[in-house]
Amino acid sequence: SGQALQPIMVLGAAGVFGSRLCRLLLEGGAHVVGVGRRTAPLDALVHDLSDLGSLEVASGAVPDDLDALLRRHRPEIVIDTTGPFQGRVLDVPTRCIAHSVHYVDLSDDRAGVAAITALEHRTQAVVVAISGDSTVSVLSSAVVQHLARDLTSVDTIEVTIAPGNDEPRGPAVTRAILSYVGKAIPRRVRGRWTSVNAWQGLRCKTIGSLGRW
Repeated sequence: SGQALQPIMVLGAAGVFGSRLCRLLLEGGAHVVGVGRRTAPLDALVHDLSDLGSLEVASGAVPDDLDALLRRHRPEIVIDTTGPFQGRVLDVPTRCIAHSVHYVDLSDDRAGVAAITALEHRTQAVVVAISGDSTVSVLSSAVVQHLARDLTSVDTIEVTIAPGNDEPRGPAVTRAILSYVGKAIPRRVRGRWTSVNAWQGLRCKTIGSLGRW
């Protein structure tokens, strides 16, 4: 048709998750606009990924500069990888919806994910806003679904979070993890709900070829 492909805008493009997402999108043939606060990491992103496809970068603070970025680049989708999402307000998805731009985030915060429904009636346009597209809700759930496909029922699911010592960890991930330390969180024990302090029940566990953690 000759129409220009609308870009996918990645917020936090130079971070651990954002840079990997940019790579995957470029390898899939997408036109990507990577947004970050500092120019040096964005320049490094261009150096590493520009050979893979159509990559633009733009420096700006989110959410303050987001309206201008949306008007300038007119993306079809915004993917927010910035984090930490704990305690966030809904400025970014609200602005995307106001510009009729689809929105996805990698939030790992239960309250923040649930809050996205408050934006349901903010526009007359058909806009999709997805929150919580993160490891536990997506990858772990897919693994559970795969393993349970031949089972009659599932009574208990145990999730273990193990450090990826060979992988980089950005400041947003570190802040997100530490935000739960010592806080009361609900836990179901023997059929009853109780409250426990987060990160207090740590223990070593052997995970196959990964060894002991």
